[in-house]
Amino acid sequence: MEVRRLVSPDDIGGLQRVNTLAWRAAYRGLVPESVLDSLSTAVPDDTAQRRFEELREANGRVFVAELDDDIVGYARVRWVDTKRFVDSGDAGLTELYVHPDHWQDGIGTALLERALDSLPDDTDALVLEALAGNERAQAFYTRRGFRHAGSRTAEFAGEELETAIYRREL
Repeated sequence: MEVRRLVSPDDIGGLQRVNTLAWRAAYRGLVPESVLDSLSTAVPDDTAQRRFEELREANGRVFVAELDDDIVGYARVRWVDTKRFVDSGDAGLTELYVHPDHWQDGIGTALLERALDSLPDDTDALVLEALAGNERAQAFYTRRGFRHAGSRTAEFAGEELETAIYRREL
């Protein structure tokens, strides 16, 4: 497996596929079925270029995990203009998804480590939120040094859902 930076609009299709399949597997029972069923693994060509440009912003990084030339996971970390629960001086892990066929293969850990290594030296902590009922994600982050730091209600795919906030001091 290789973990590398997002390099081209061609990567966007792989990210979309991983995101959709991970959502369907991880959020079943937490997010309405209609939302999960509406997700698509396809990305229109005109959308791929725009999404690539959005993700290549200067205040963050996107990393992809490849296995046999296939994207099997990705992570996005930001340290400017993050979510409102991320304090000044902290960075936010806004996305970390792994294809369900590769859960527990070390891909999530490799992506997280690469994201941590990419943070500016003056970063105080890495902060994220997970759906409150997503026990798999909460266990993953807890085993990697994150601690529960609060909760809030957030919008996911048009639905208001309870989330748990996790923080790892650096």
